Amino acid sequence: MNFKIKSAEIRHPIEIQREVPGKDDDNKPIKELKTVLKTKAKIINVRGEEFELANSKGIKIAKTFYIRFPKSIEITEDDKVLYKNKIYNIIYANNIEEMNVYLEIKTEYVK
Repeated sequence: MNFKIKSAEIRHPIEIQREVPGKDDDNKPIKELKTVLKTKAKIINVRGEEFELANSKGIKIAKTFYIRFPKSIEITEDDKVLYKNKIYNIIYANNIEEMNVYLEIKTEYVK
């Protein structure tokens, strides 16, 4: 295995969240986020860009999270990453070198 991460680099606390059915105060069905995994990650800032959004400007931030491969759950593009109170959409989850050691999670945050 060529890909290695120093254990000291995996230090940022994150949560993997999944949409589950729930109910609001009026007992109407809604989707809510439930934490399915709390872990630590190595984070790489990939890019940030500004774009026009109707009458304002938006910001799109891309980050890559590297975590130890979770054996208890499968992380998919439908899940979210919570980091510093911001929800990042998962674009792609990659089992690095198919070794079940590290998982690379490409994400995007739109503000």
